[in-house]
Amino acid sequence: MNSHYQVLKEYDQNKDYSIRVQPRFAKFFSLLKKDDIINPTEFVHENHGNLGTKEISGFEKLWVIRKGISLGINMGIIKKIEIHPMSFKEFSQLETVQYFPFDSLHNFFCGR
Repeated sequence: MNSHYQVLKEYDQNKDYSIRVQPRFAKFFSLLKKDDIINPTEFVHENHGNLGTKEISGFEKLWVIRKGISLGINMGIIKKIEIHPMSFKEFSQLETVQYFPFDSLHNFFCGR
């Protein structure tokens, strides 16, 4: 399962975080807004054009994001969170998507 992170505070380039922040990480931090929930892989896809030159590969950009998240955690502006996906049973019981009883769906998909 992919990790998710929450942005606790927006990055302030004038604040002394007692960690040297390289420009590539400052650029990453500048894209984050307070209370954003990010997944590194999705973030790279959504912000591909904002993360540096075209010569930098997606893998290198993902490394910058992962390293930036690590720095952000140490700086106190990002924290790791747990995302618990909804089970199929919970999904099928949502009022807005419940077209058939759970047992009927389960039998249909599982052949029982």
